[in-house]
Order: sequence, then C-alpha cells, then structure tokens
Amino acid sequence: MSATELFVGRVPFARRTAQVVAGGIDLAIGAGTATAITGPNGAGKSTLALTLAGLLAPAGGRLAASPGLAGGLGTEPVRWRSRALLTRIGMVFQDPEHQFLAGSVRAELAIGPHALGLAPAEQVRRVDELLERLRLDHLAEANPFTLSGGEKRRLSVATVLASRPRLLVLDEPTFGQDSRTWRELVSLLVDVQSAGTALVFVTHDEAPGRHDRRLRIPTHRRAGRVGARAGGRGAPMSLLTPSIRPSAAARLNPISKLGAAIVVSLALLLSIDWVSALVALALEGVLLFWCGLSARQFWLRTSTLWFAAPFAGLTTVLYGRDSGAVLLTVGFVTVTDGSVQLGLAIALRVLAIGLPGIVLLATTDPTDLADGLAQVLRLPARFVLGGLAGLRLVGMFIEDWRFLSLARRARGVGDGGGPIGALRRLFGPAFALLVISVRRGSKLATAMEARGFGTAPRTWARESEIGAGDAVMLGLGVGVAGISIAVAIWAGTWHFVLS
Repeated sequence: MSATELFVGRVPFARRTAQVVAGGIDLAIGAGTATAITGPNGAGKSTLALTLAGLLAPAGGRLAASPGLAGGLGTEPVRWRSRALLTRIGMVFQDPEHQFLAGSVRAELAIGPHALGLAPAEQVRRVDELLERLRLDHLAEANPFTLSGGEKRRLSVATVLASRPRLLVLDEPTFGQDSRTWRELVSLLVDVQSAGTALVFVTHDEAPGRHDRRLRIPTHRRAGRVGARAGGRGAPMSLLTPSIRPSAAARLNPISKLGAAIVVSLALLLSIDWVSALVALALEGVLLFWCGLSARQFWLRTSTLWFAAPFAGLTTVLYGRDSGAVLLTVGFVTVTDGSVQLGLAIALRVLAIGLPGIVLLATTDPTDLADGLAQVLRLPARFVLGGLAGLRLVGMFIEDWRFLSLARRARGVGDGGGPIGALRRLFGPAFALLVISVRRGSKLATAMEARGFGTAPRTWARESEIGAGDAVMLGLGVGVAGISIAVAIWAGTWHFVLS
C-alpha cells in the first residue's frame, strides 16, 4: 500500500466535506514491514490509521493498495466490501469495546473465521490457538465487556488475527499490558510480521518490536502542509456544538432565546387552531434566516420534524374526532371537515413549536446555556452542571456509534444480508453503546461527586448578561405570539383549549 500527499480527516455531523486533521503524508507499506506512527494527542494518528484500514475515505491526495493486496478489487480499500477487508486489512481500534460484537470471548474470536466461511473445525482450531497464545483460554465463555482493560486489549488484537489479514493496523496495541503480557503480545506481532504480514501501529510508547519506519505526525499548528484544508472549516463539530457562521442569533444570551421560544410555544398551546399556527410558522420562517444556518444545515437538523409533522396531522385527520361535514368514508375511517382542520392545526403546531427549539439548540453553546441557567435564572449549580455534562456526552455517544459501525465493517459484518442484515447493522451496536454509556455516566457521576459539585457556592469563569439584543429577542417572541393569537381571533378560529 502506498500513500502520496495523503490528507486524512473525518466528516463532522451535518457536514459534507471532511475536517482535515493531518496531511501531506507520503508512505509506502510493503509485505512483512512494520511502520510506527507517533505524534502528540490530536495530531491525527488514529484518523490516519482508520484511513489506511479502509474505514475512512481520504480527505485528499492518494491512497492505493498494491495489486498483491487488492487482488483485483481495485486500488481504493474504502470501496471494498466488508468481507473483502477481512483477509486483506485488519484494524485494532483504540478502544477495545468499540470492536466487540458477541456475548462471549470464544464467539468474539469466531466472528471473522465464520464470516470467511471457514469449515467449523478450522474455526475452532484458530479460536483455540489464539485463546491459548494470548492467555485468554480461562475466559473463553466470559462476556468481553466484563474483562479487565489488558484482557480486552489482547482480545481485540486476537479478533483481527483470527482472520489472518495481510496488513494489520493497530491503534495503541500494547496499552494496558503488564510486562509479561506486553512481551507475549509483542512476540505474537513479531511472529505475524515474520510470516509476511505488514504491521502499522499507532503508539505513544517506544515502538513495540522491530520497525522499519517511524512516521511522526506533528500538530497541525506546527506542520507546514499538515492541516491544510481539502474541504470544510472550523473545529470538529458535535451535535450540541454550534456549527454556524457568526450571526446575531448565536451571540445572544441563551436565556433570551429560550424565553422567546417558550412564549411562542405557550401561545400555540392555548388554542388548537390552524390559523394561529400558520401565522406563527410564517413569522418564524422570516426570523430563521437570521440564525446563520445554511440551507443544508437547516435541512439536516430539521428533516425528522418535516416528516413527523405531516404524519401527526394525517393520523389526526384519519382517526380524530368527527365534526362538521363528512368528506370521505372508507370502512371504519371517516374524514370530516373538522378532522381535516384539526389535523392541519396539529401538523402546523408541531413545526411551529419544534423548529425554534431545534434552531435554539443549533445556535447555542451548552456552556453558555449552563452559565445563563445558573447566573440569570439562579438554578442550582449541581443541577445545571449535571445537565451540561449530559449534553456534552451526547456528542460522544454519536462518535461511539460511528466507531461501532466502522468496527462492524472491519469485522466483516458491515454489509450484505439483505433487509435482515441491514436491521442487524442498525441495532447491533445498541448493546455496546448502552454499556459504554452506562460506564461513562458512572465515571462522570463519581468524578463530579469527588470534586464536590454543588456542595459549596461556585464562581463562574465568565458572566452571563442580558443585553439590548436579548430584550429585542424576547420582544420578537412576544410579538410572534401576540400576532398569531390576534389573527386567529380575527379569523374566528381561535378557541381556548380549556373552554
């Protein structure tokens, strides 16, 4: 495999182009060679490893598999099917739990050989050999998620070796090992290399075993062309981090935006009529151009709402309370003039209440929101900071889900199987994500408790203030609410829900 002027990066949420993290990389990987990738945190080592493994597309430049490795599949590993990667390129992920798919250590090791269609006797032979070699035989029936950190790492390496790929990419392969298991793992990798397998390993330590080349990736701030852009701008983006160009809406205090959204929502909940919802939605549409979201970003963030609202309205039309003239009768379903108006009112309200909330989230930094809740609204710091931590974890869960999906592709179960296979790929990572989420939540709770959150008055790094622009935002919210109610009253459609 060879890389020429290679740029690597990941596509952030709601973006089409990759955020480049490292670039200008020239690399040649031959059979039986070992390449160590080193560099500081955040330099792009793991992203480069995922790209070399055929799991991420290059952000620029060229990455080509040799004819011997490709075997007629084409030179771009990212285009190969999942099972084609198994015997060609194996990937050991930085976090072992991202790699686990089965309920026992033995079943975990059998995934690759089974995906290759090997005879049952050969599958058992390979599994037993790896269990013994990596001292995991006494844990054969244990759940992979219950192992110690070092045992998980050895298992993650073994799951890849079970398929015997010709290129093995390892992200921190010796992390968490004591001196004995470190030597055993390195010895195994040396044997694999001696048999002709090419090794590429990311490491912070002295490179394990013999290596033919060391590639050090500097940080993008110091590295000439490293970090040059092949598309995209700004830092990597999570679901809950503002991703918009600077705008007046993004600079407002989150409390004023929250207040405006609440005022409009309350007004729309006072009456279920279609006129007030339509007027509010039209006025919001004018204001949404002010938020700074591009058309693509707006669509990606609100697309679910555009499907949910008509569905809610249609359900009300078909099964809502009958009133007024009968328009259509099909079996036990009766569509009346009143049910149509009610369905239209429900659909418009879902949009009119949901859209401002989504845009509020898209233009608000969670830390700014927490500052406002604690300083302006005087909510308890313990509650606010716990909520902030939870919001920050959502972005991490999205990243975990991406890694779990990449791992399924690397393990040979990332495609095929028809509709049933698609469902398995959709819901398969759910258990692993649940385990990771519970553990993260527990660690976070313990850390916050240990640091005394909420036990004493806090100081704040920056002040949260309400300015003139915030007063305008609140005024706009009141105006949208008042105008929508006034127009509905004038049209004769407004009816107080409790009357």
